[in-house]
Amino acid sequence: MYNVLHFETLGSTNDKGKELLSDSLTRTSLPLVIRANHQTAGRGRNNKRWWTGPGMLAFSVVVDLEAYGLERQTLPAFSPVIAEVVAGLIRETLDTQGFRGKYETTVHEPNDVHVDGKKITGILIESPRPGFAIFGIGINTNNSMRDAPEEFYRAPFTTLYDLCGRPVDNERFLHTFLDRLLERLREGSTPKPG
Repeated sequence: MYNVLHFETLGSTNDKGKELLSDSLTRTSLPLVIRANHQTAGRGRNNKRWWTGPGMLAFSVVVDLEAYGLERQTLPAFSPVIAEVVAGLIRETLDTQGFRGKYETTVHEPNDVHVDGKKITGILIESPRPGFAIFGIGINTNNSMRDAPEEFYRAPFTTLYDLCGRPVDNERFLHTFLDRLLERLREGSTPKPG
């Protein structure tokens, strides 16, 4: 199981995870999900700005690597695993919304999910402290590119809302994703360093 901290606004869910790891977070409180309805300083790899539009899923999962038999060196290999879990859930969501086979959902390595060549998910993995990792994930679910700042509106991004024309159940999407991610962690879905 996992614990969830849900905030209306944060600078960054990953930064909140780092703050908690440096303060009082213990192994027994993990995994911990940090969720924000709005991020003022969301970011992706190489500190690229990430827009968190209203209705989007923006969250981080703080994990104890030792609990899953993972090592810090294997974290880069885990980004595509997370992306595969998200991509599978996006495909299922599109199918259940009546769009089976209409859109192509792909993992765009190392850390994105695309639908018909447009980015719908970004993943940022950080390990600010030995033995722990933070998986930051932004999924364009119920936000709309019509509301995006110009720098994002012109970029090749999309959202489930824009694709389906109606909202999806964010709570169900999030908890299904978390259950599947933690299952993959328990299975040891990353290679051990050579």
